[in-house]
Amino acid sequence: MLAGAPWERVSIDITGPHPRSSRGHEYILTLVDHCSKWAEAFPLRNHTAPTVAKQLVTQVFTRFGCPNQLLSDQGPEFEGALIAELCKNLRIDKIRTSPYKASTNGVVERFHRTLNSMLGKVVAENQRDWDDWLPLVMAAYRASPHSTTKCSPNLLIFGRETAMPVDVVLGRPQEDRSEERTGEEFVSDLASRLESAFRLAREGLQTAAERRKKAYDLRVREKSFKKGDWVWYYYPRRYQRRSPKWQRMYTGPFLITKCIEPSNYVIQRSKASQPKVVHGDKLKLWGGAPLPSWLEPEVGRETAVEPSQGAESEAVGEETIEGARGDLAIDNPEVGVSVAPKVRPVRERKSPRRLVDYDL
Repeated sequence: MLAGAPWERVSIDITGPHPRSSRGHEYILTLVDHCSKWAEAFPLRNHTAPTVAKQLVTQVFTRFGCPNQLLSDQGPEFEGALIAELCKNLRIDKIRTSPYKASTNGVVERFHRTLNSMLGKVVAENQRDWDDWLPLVMAAYRASPHSTTKCSPNLLIFGRETAMPVDVVLGRPQEDRSEERTGEEFVSDLASRLESAFRLAREGLQTAAERRKKAYDLRVREKSFKKGDWVWYYYPRRYQRRSPKWQRMYTGPFLITKCIEPSNYVIQRSKASQPKVVHGDKLKLWGGAPLPSWLEPEVGRETAVEPSQGAESEAVGEETIEGARGDLAIDNPEVGVSVAPKVRPVRERKSPRRLVDYDL
């Protein structure tokens, strides 16, 4: 997914639990801008929705502004009502990945690999001081040119490279040294520098996207399913004292109840089970005997019913209901009449927020 301007699309994620630090931190909230590759990492004691929302507002949105889109996985801290209301009030388009489809959020997932590699070179042997090194590691990351954009995140966000202690020893580049310029000249020079940097970054992003697409297309296999197909769902899980080589990687079968173009599907294991949205590469066709489908009665409802038949069916229905009430009636000797037992109303289950976007 390409982004043409800073803060157009931002990915967030939670890593951990890590070794508990001396300050009680166990998790890291990470954030990466798709265009400038600007990254943030905040140590957290927990990863609840209030903690995540507070960090986003106080440390990100109030400093850099609100992004147009916020991409995350389907973690409960990101899919709750608090984050949804926050994004609604700040006019942020909150989007999510498909379940267990980490490549959709590959920008921040790839950053985790770099972050872990950098932290592993500076933390102590007991690994309890990682939150002390985290801001310094992030400063080094943001000052380094990115392999995709060919520019550092500092340059694309601030329009200049930040001054570091090494500049006192080696001196700053000639073009970065301050000169006697008016405010208008400085703004014009800054705009020109940012324009050239953004042009270079967009070219790098386009080249990297084409390279990744070519590598992806070499391994991908097209899968197509239709509504009413029974499928297996790829859902590997690790258990203690069990060998993963002998473990069943697929579960099911599931019935496809809806197709969401171009590659997502809604599946259910039974009529009463909760539907889930999954990516097509997690499914394969069920090869057993045909199973009964609860979607078949819904086909052919468009046929009209004659008025006489409708009235007759209503009469039969009322008679059936009265007969059922008579069968369920209980004789009360004190009153001398038959009293029908109370029937509890069926409680409607609220659909999860991640399914509201698909009208499920």
